[in-house]
Formats: sequence, C-alpha cells, structure tokens
Amino acid sequence: MSGVNPVDYISTTLRAILDGHPKARIEELMPWSFAQPSSLAT
Repeated sequence: MSGVNPVDYISTTLRAILDGHPKARIEELMPWSFAQPSSLAT
C-alpha cells in the first residue's frame, strides 16, 4: 500500500519494538514512514 515490502517492514518493525523503540516515537514505525536502506549505502 505504501510501496513497502511487507516482509521487510514487519521484520524491521518487530525488531525495533523488541529493541525498545520508544512509544512516544511510534509514528516512525508506520508504513508511510518506513524507508528501507539503499543498496548503495555503505
């Protein structure tokens, strides 16, 4: 829906939650805010 790979999104989001992502910043975990790292990133 937001042009995001759903498996990557769920995996990354669940990992962030398990790692203690703050509830006050939950907006960062929404699909429209999800940005996959570029394959060109080093």
